[in-house]
Amino acid sequence: MPTASFLRRRGLVTTDRYKHRQKELPAVGSLALLVFVAALLILLSSSQILPGQFAFPVSLVAGQEYLIPLTSLMLATILCYGMIGAFDDFFEIGPLSKSLLPLLAGIPLGLLIARDTGLTASVNLAAILSQTGLQPFLPTWLAVAIVTPLLLTLTANLANMHSGFNGLQTGLTGIIILFLIVKLTILGLSSLLFVPVAFLGGWVALSLFNAYPSKIFEGNAGSFMGGAAIGCFMMLGGLYIFGAIMLVPHFLDLLLFLSGKIKGVRTQKFGGLNSDGTVRAPNPFKLKFLLPYYVKLKEWQVVALLYLLTGAFGALGLLVPL
Repeated sequence: MPTASFLRRRGLVTTDRYKHRQKELPAVGSLALLVFVAALLILLSSSQILPGQFAFPVSLVAGQEYLIPLTSLMLATILCYGMIGAFDDFFEIGPLSKSLLPLLAGIPLGLLIARDTGLTASVNLAAILSQTGLQPFLPTWLAVAIVTPLLLTLTANLANMHSGFNGLQTGLTGIIILFLIVKLTILGLSSLLFVPVAFLGGWVALSLFNAYPSKIFEGNAGSFMGGAAIGCFMMLGGLYIFGAIMLVPHFLDLLLFLSGKIKGVRTQKFGGLNSDGTVRAPNPFKLKFLLPYYVKLKEWQVVALLYLLTGAFGALGLLVPL
């Protein structure tokens, strides 16, 4: 794999910790996916292969209007999140920057979606506002403009946190995107599937190299990009409730982490390896460590169980209307 060779030559490697024979693997293998998304963005921006409903008149230069495909801006947003993650991989930005930079990157997409209250994202959010009694106080366009960057920042950071084993983050993200595609199809929104399906194809290619036993790691660039894609595709179909159900395991991972913080437990990103090849969990305050803390499990077994958990919530989500 050219990307792996490039990263090895430059010393961008990290240790595969949960093996008896620990190896140094390329650490930012998702750089290839960044290039793929950039190429897809160029393709969509220079062609008219998508239905006209994706285009909106947006004044970019005073006195001049351009038709900007929504999906092109969506891909640009995913690309920006990937670049933020790559910046963190190379320079280790702080937690504040990991929150503020994604928020800023999500604002243009939120403003573009907010311009058209007829989009599925706006219609479904308006329904939620109406049911909760918030609509008189929060106009739909403003809610969309606020929710979009917040949602993308949340999903990107949730995906980034719920990782650390071979194939864990890439597999979970792939499962969620696949269920989002299925849900869009069930709702009759097949015209929206081009970008999610294309992105999933690139993501599967990355996942094949990251699956147990990994040949590369995706790095924060991959987790941020995958998490942002989840948020974007949720917004694309207005799948707020379905997305929330699918992300229950990720929210549980966050709650476990926060409970550990409240109890004063020192954060440990990595566990160890027992002599029998099972994972030695430092504490139960991360979802990936919860089961191996109480039951002897190998790395691939933990990952498989977490796949099943997310898949179960995905199947449950298919039963809800939105």
